Amino acid sequence: AISTSFAEADALADLCKKSNVYSAVVFNYCAYPAVKHVTNMINSGELGEIVSVELSMHQEGYLRETTNKGVLQVPQSWRLESPSIPMVSLDLGVHLLALTEMFGIDFDLSSINSHNSFNSRLGVVDTVYTNAYSDIGFPISLIYGKSFLGNRNGLQFKIYGKESSVHWKQVDPENLTCAYSDGKISLIDRSVFKNHNKYERFKIGHPSGFVEALANFYLDVFYDYHQYLNNDDRDGNYFSMDIARKGMQILDKISK
Repeated sequence: AISTSFAEADALADLCKKSNVYSAVVFNYCAYPAVKHVTNMINSGELGEIVSVELSMHQEGYLRETTNKGVLQVPQSWRLESPSIPMVSLDLGVHLLALTEMFGIDFDLSSINSHNSFNSRLGVVDTVYTNAYSDIGFPISLIYGKSFLGNRNGLQFKIYGKESSVHWKQVDPENLTCAYSDGKISLIDRSVFKNHNKYERFKIGHPSGFVEALANFYLDVFYDYHQYLNNDDRDGNYFSMDIARKGMQILDKISK
């Protein structure tokens, strides 16, 4: 997260503009080659009109035992802080919002409806369930939290269109499952999408996978920065400070 509140993000974005500072806010999952390919599928119209979008990020860190004596782990101290936006949203929710922005999905802020689950042992919100509508009317579902046993990193998304749908999972990151209106279901693997873009660095896992993903991300930032320096017309990017501010505004609505 760029900040712990929408007000802070708003102030940072304004400061960057007033100081004429180039800024980029990066989230590693957006740089995975398969995820990049999904963006191409959406932009090319391969999915057709979007019907619904589901994104989730299930983790188990607030409930998983760490010893054979059944002692529950205690998260890092920063994860137990309670700013105006719950830390679980700043830790996990930001990744889901970064993906929606990358896919060109805009929220109708007035439609956001959320429910939180509270972890009494740790004294923090541990799970968030959110339903909303896009600005053009299709439903969006966000579920994320740290009390889902059996999930180390359960990030996944499903995008349903009238022509086809696509499903991606972090635990199987080099494959996309696609279903089509004629009933066909196919698996798209790296051999298909690796040559469709310039993102070749990839390795699953933490931290090496994040390093590789960020290397891909910085290529996008490099090209965008040169456009900024040359005062060229810049297509809206999904990692600008203004986009980060918009994401914090959505999280602020989710937290109300």
